[in-house]
Amino acid sequence: MSETPTQSPHRLLLVGIDGVRLDMLTRIPTPALDRVIASGFLATPLVDPRNITVSGPMWATVLSGLWSDEHGVVCNERPPGDGIHAPDFLSRILRRRPTSELFAAVSWAPLASRVGCGPLVNPETVECFVAECGPETVEDYIRADAAVAEYSVRRLADEPVRAAFVYFGEADEACHEFGVGGEYETAIRRCDAHLGKLLNAIDARLDSDEWIVIVTTDHGHVDAGGHGGDSLVERQVWIACSEPNLEYELRDSAEIASVSVRVTTGSRAALPTW
Repeated sequence: MSETPTQSPHRLLLVGIDGVRLDMLTRIPTPALDRVIASGFLATPLVDPRNITVSGPMWATVLSGLWSDEHGVVCNERPPGDGIHAPDFLSRILRRRPTSELFAAVSWAPLASRVGCGPLVNPETVECFVAECGPETVEDYIRADAAVAEYSVRRLADEPVRAAFVYFGEADEACHEFGVGGEYETAIRRCDAHLGKLLNAIDARLDSDEWIVIVTTDHGHVDAGGHGGDSLVERQVWIACSEPNLEYELRDSAEIASVSVRVTTGSRAALPTW
């Protein structure tokens, strides 16, 4: 389908890598993430005090563009009693452009299925792939993240995808199990390698569509592993974006925290102008 003059030529890939501390990005090689930053920028905001530093509320914020007091997700274990109060950005795109091809591929089930606080992406409106992750050990996440990467590469390489959300969880679980150290570093490298496969799939496409790639995390970790508190290492997050013209939307500020969807729901990357 050709774009009209009022339509955006951009496609969007939002990648979530759970639980990666900012300081790790300078301590270990992350060549795929560096590719994104080199094309655009890295923002390093803090999580707003309205959110606690746990995955459910934070990914709900990333996906909806709202804080916990607005979207209603306050923990990992259960959804709001009256349902999540805000649609995810993929559902918003689909509402505005019903023919859009979209997908979410994740290794943490609550993101896209009715488990725990989920679904944070609505599986009734968006095609969702949830990789089997068993009891969620590091080894389970290694397998599940690999399945997410394989599925996403196939979709991104061969299909007319308008926007996608892809999530990798190994790094977070590695820090929970082992703390900040070699296992955590290895997990981050592996997640970065998955990101590299996604970027390569986009680069190999035969069309001339331009892609905006956003990569973000939801929280940090204390040295011993763990999060949910108010320390700087837990509240410090980061957002990498391949589109330099969007930097003004993501200047370092406690007010924007990790709301990468401030871009995805408000910019030419995903919603009209079309």
